[in-house]
Amino acid sequence: MKAGAVEPRAKLPVRSVRSLNAANSAPFSTPYACSILAAAAVLLIRERDLDENVARGLSKDHSLQVKWTALLRDRTFLLLFVSVFLFHLVNAPIMPAVALYVKRLGGSDGLMTATS
Repeated sequence: MKAGAVEPRAKLPVRSVRSLNAANSAPFSTPYACSILAAAAVLLIRERDLDENVARGLSKDHSLQVKWTALLRDRTFLLLFVSVFLFHLVNAPIMPAVALYVKRLGGSDGLMTATS
């Protein structure tokens, strides 16, 4: 090799731009897709399943007001409550790691604060 000559670069496998963009956009497009599915699921709620008086805290006969402690006797509510609690319990330790990853990718301090 001559003095001052530049050494040729090693040939690295190159992904196509399309596959690279698809791989990087997947984490951002997934919430959009889930949001659209959730919004569509709202359309599956039948009108006869909704009772505005029960939603306001009245009983089925529309006379008695139900106390909030009655929720603790409802198995469906308890399952939802426990599920949400466990989700947040499991998700909380990973959030600092996500914030560090965003920072490592070149995110700003504002982005890091928003994710933690």
